Amino acid sequence: SGGGILIASEQDGDWEVFLVDPEENLAHQLTDNRAYDTRALWSPDGTHLTFTSDRLEGKEYDATLFGDDQTQVQGEETQGRSIYIMQFEDLEVVQFTTDGNADHASWSPDGSQIAFVHDLPVDEPGDQAFRRYDVEIYTMDADGNNVQRLTDSPGEDWFPSWSPDGSRLAFTSQRTGDWEIYTMDPDGNNVQQLTNSPGQDWDARWSPDGSRLAFASQRTGNWDIYTMDPDGNNVQQLTDHGRHDVTPIWSPDGSHIAFASQRTGPWEVFVVASGGGDIKRLGFGGIPSDWR
Repeated sequence: SGGGILIASEQDGDWEVFLVDPEENLAHQLTDNRAYDTRALWSPDGTHLTFTSDRLEGKEYDATLFGDDQTQVQGEETQGRSIYIMQFEDLEVVQFTTDGNADHASWSPDGSQIAFVHDLPVDEPGDQAFRRYDVEIYTMDADGNNVQRLTDSPGEDWFPSWSPDGSRLAFTSQRTGDWEIYTMDPDGNNVQQLTNSPGQDWDARWSPDGSRLAFASQRTGNWDIYTMDPDGNNVQQLTDHGRHDVTPIWSPDGSHIAFASQRTGPWEVFVVASGGGDIKRLGFGGIPSDWR
């Protein structure tokens, strides 16, 4: 089975998935095509990984994480994406979701289910010419069957992340008009709002022991990395830089958090202690998505 930090990098001209060994300072390229491959995650047993790709569309994308006004860009860029699964041993890839517009997979701790987002067209009443896309969170069995819809809100719901004990899913929602972080039961019930800040809060990930959530927030005007308790209390700011820091990823022992930053120019991977402190530059360009 595999281990290391999974990152998406465009160092060869388009976005591919790489496996980085932070100890040996080595990177191995896992995907190679002219599509957008990103957001790779290890299966709990390390034998497979899922990732998002638009390779069937035959399109090439510049991945724009942030628009001109520094807000997250979603929507058109995600059309035609599907979730794929790769066997780590031989790097064989198969398409996992077949109806497109699927993204942001998250494995349940026991490996039996995968949470993901799907954007379905919604016809606005009274104007059949206008169709918007409503992003909601779903689960499916690890074989792709038994798809269940968990959220149904007027705002978009993104970034499901399973707690280590399998009892809760963290997610990001625009249901109040502002991006905030929530948790819910794996069946979609018992929704709890954790953040309530004027800036956007985004993409929460559970620590390996389930005691903290790491997330990115724009509450100070630019994106930085924070942690908080699973009930939203005890918020701690880990990074404070004039350039954006996003996508926090916990180390397997919970002692460090990898994240993507533009502090040196293009996106690069950095690591900070989970309690705060010195920030280390790993020397790999890209955006981290998982570490085991």
